[in-house]
Amino acid sequence: MKKSWKTWTGIGCLVILVAGCILTGVGAIILKRAARPEKLRTLAEQKLTAAAGEPVHIAGMDFHIFPLPTLDATGVAVGDPSKPALSLERVVIKPAILPLLGRHLIIRSVELEKPDLTFRRDRNGKWIFPLTLPAAKGGGAKKSGGEAPVIQKLLIKNGRIHYRDEKFLAPGGRPLDLTLSGIDAEWNLGAAGGLDVKLQGSLQDGGQVSLSAKKSPSLSMEANLKSVKAATLAPLLWSFARIAPVSGKVSIQTQAKGPDLDHLAADVSVKLDQVGSPGFGAPRATGPITPVSGSIRSGLKWTTGGVDITSVSADLPHTHITGSGRAGSGGASLNLASPSVDSRDLPALQALFGMAPIPGLSISGKCPLKVSIRIPSGPRPLSATGSAEIEALRLSTLQIEQVSTKLNLASGVLKLSPLTFKAYGGAEKGEITLDLDRTPIQYAVKTEMSGVDVNKVLSSNTKVKDTLYGTGLAKADVKGVGFTAGALKQSLSGTA
Repeated sequence: MKKSWKTWTGIGCLVILVAGCILTGVGAIILKRAARPEKLRTLAEQKLTAAAGEPVHIAGMDFHIFPLPTLDATGVAVGDPSKPALSLERVVIKPAILPLLGRHLIIRSVELEKPDLTFRRDRNGKWIFPLTLPAAKGGGAKKSGGEAPVIQKLLIKNGRIHYRDEKFLAPGGRPLDLTLSGIDAEWNLGAAGGLDVKLQGSLQDGGQVSLSAKKSPSLSMEANLKSVKAATLAPLLWSFARIAPVSGKVSIQTQAKGPDLDHLAADVSVKLDQVGSPGFGAPRATGPITPVSGSIRSGLKWTTGGVDITSVSADLPHTHITGSGRAGSGGASLNLASPSVDSRDLPALQALFGMAPIPGLSISGKCPLKVSIRIPSGPRPLSATGSAEIEALRLSTLQIEQVSTKLNLASGVLKLSPLTFKAYGGAEKGEITLDLDRTPIQYAVKTEMSGVDVNKVLSSNTKVKDTLYGTGLAKADVKGVGFTAGALKQSLSGTA
């Protein structure tokens, strides 16, 4: 029977296909033998050692043709094999086939399984990495011998990073020490500088970390820290804000947008959950630490030489605070204000200054507060100036009104001067000095009151009632240590 042209065409295609498969198989065998695993491993170790500036060891390496070309390396270690600064359980590289014909190396994906990286920054601010990569030449677009390879996707599975920063120290010299484990990440690198990154992991204290970033063409980022123990971040917080928390948890959410990393605008939200600190500005504790709960929201804008803190909005359970500031290499400054401080938040505010709650202290009515804080870089103490007004203040049986004062904090000493108020028909003018760097806090009071109704003072504060009448002049110059009843009896001294 005469076969049609279609039949012959089908038979021809089948023969070509079979021949192609045979040739491919033979080519694969030739390639497999040419690229012997041991020869590949030795060559890769030599090239990577020269590039990294550190010894690179590879336990095993193989090259697969089917179903797709794949380079598979296991047991990769950089540095001392007994304690490598960087190790990977497995690296899988999958190049694209067609670009190879045009001598272009495009890698479809690189998979890093269980990478373990350790790096740090020393006391002098020098970063110490396990790799010393050579600087790119010609803008990084070309490499000697041809174009640089293009990696389209990078995957990290179950990674671990240990970061130690000796530049950030908590009181006592403890450095910032973070271990992020269980890292799963995916980098998708698009054309024209496009980028899509997702990362998540867990800190050593159980806190959760996540990051996502996208650039196409502008950059947008979101980073989250959830339920991180405040004590873990103490070295960082102490370096920037002179707060060294010892208890509680912190959650931070950041959203940022901009054309690039140098021109970002960010919104940051911080949630404090029962955070306890022995003091703001000095590592002290004068009594039971009052935990603080609340939230802080701020707007940040990266500019030349620093970061503008365009807005701050903080909420204690019953007090609202607003402000702005700036941070740079020389330190940070904050301008904060509250329309009225609530009496129920006094223990938390006192805790910021390392003070235990003062028994019997309460305020009422309008209590506006303004304060400007300067946080220098390095170990130098912070400073602050401001003003406060209190409509009414009560300390045990003592009642005073229309309190007004200027405040100044320098070298750990808080001074309220001039301090004025009205009480029992009279007026007072004086000053109070608090040495916050002493434990317990030391204080000095200088005061002068005129026109005081003697009967009101005695009837309100003693058992002597309706016995003495008239007005009087009172002066006092006293010093003491601590604010408890026992401390007042034992340490109060001076003239009155």
